[in-house]
Amino acid sequence: MSGVSRKEEEERVLASRAENVVSGRRSLWIYWRLSCKVERGWGESRRLERGRQQLEGERRW
Repeated sequence: MSGVSRKEEEERVLASRAENVVSGRRSLWIYWRLSCKVERGWGESRRLERGRQQLEGERRW
């Protein structure tokens, strides 16, 4: 019985931690994208966005 509740607790902790990571990464990404737009303009930021998506895809595996 206690093993099940501990497992549920671990899952809850992992889920909240994942949410924090995702929201933190999203706000960083928004900030980064805004600064890219300001500094380099649309064409450059679009190219960088493509590179970032490739990196994200590699990180997932």
